Amino acid sequence: MSTKKTDPPDSPLTAKVLTRLREGREARLYDLLGAHPETGPDGESGTRFAVWAPGAKKVSVIGDFNDWDRSRAPLHRRRGTGIFEGRVPGTGAGDCYKFAVRAGRWQRILKKADPFARATEEPPRTASRIPAGA
Repeated sequence: MSTKKTDPPDSPLTAKVLTRLREGREARLYDLLGAHPETGPDGESGTRFAVWAPGAKKVSVIGDFNDWDRSRAPLHRRRGTGIFEGRVPGTGAGDCYKFAVRAGRWQRILKKADPFARATEEPPRTASRIPAGA
């Protein structure tokens, strides 16, 4: 499998998958976007996050694991796709999180729940939760 320089290592969002996404032919969005616990190449557990935020300038993951500090888990922009992705080590099942999205004309920071979340907090709280298992 060949990846472009801009592809993060071990990303399931390969050039082929991104082409299918752009063409509207990718039916497994839930397997590609959102939060997915995994073991990294270094053997450390963590979570892979990906979100489609086409109007965003920057996106980061905030949550229990980083004291809701948007500077500690920035995601990387996939050029030309509107997708931001990254891996946050030391995170796992049950951790609460949101995406901190810098967007709009005034560059406001919006704290958004994950539209592909498989688990959430009890209402009226609104954070997403990292699901168990991969």
